[in-house]
Amino acid sequence: MESLIRRFFVKALAILFIVMCIFPIMAGAQPYHVMFESIANQGSGNELAFVTYDSYANLINGTVSSSQFSAIDVNGTFNTTGITRDGNDYLVMFESIANQGSGNELAFVTYDSYANLINGTASSSQFSAIDVNGTFNTTGIVSEPTGAPVPEPTTMLLFGAGLVGLAGFRRKFKK
Repeated sequence: MESLIRRFFVKALAILFIVMCIFPIMAGAQPYHVMFESIANQGSGNELAFVTYDSYANLINGTVSSSQFSAIDVNGTFNTTGITRDGNDYLVMFESIANQGSGNELAFVTYDSYANLINGTASSSQFSAIDVNGTFNTTGIVSEPTGAPVPEPTTMLLFGAGLVGLAGFRRKFKK
């Protein structure tokens, strides 16, 4: 019986080790999407290009994994000034080129998926009351993540190995 239990723990530890080693490979790194805006107002979409990098290292060394144009039509009175991910939605910020001096110079457009961001299908849009004066331009937007942190696979592996070790240690002294 003891041999059977020992084999079970050895197999369970081996499976745990394999899962913890393979999981990070399957999960992969979070991709980075960089948004570029055409300087010329084309008036027919394809003014925003999204270039995807598979990892931060690829972003730094310029190794592109994919690129595509968006169907979003940025007209001549606005520039895109930022993009962020808010939960599952993508929020794009546009700034009016003309200084209106009375707010409503920033427009926020929400897209509920990356596919809708590319095909230009907005789920909502609204203007902000922020007054951007002629001295400044907006250059970005950041959304703070609110989710719980995900534990590292290595930490979980060490924790599991420690539990198995404690169980074995206890069994040894129980005899």
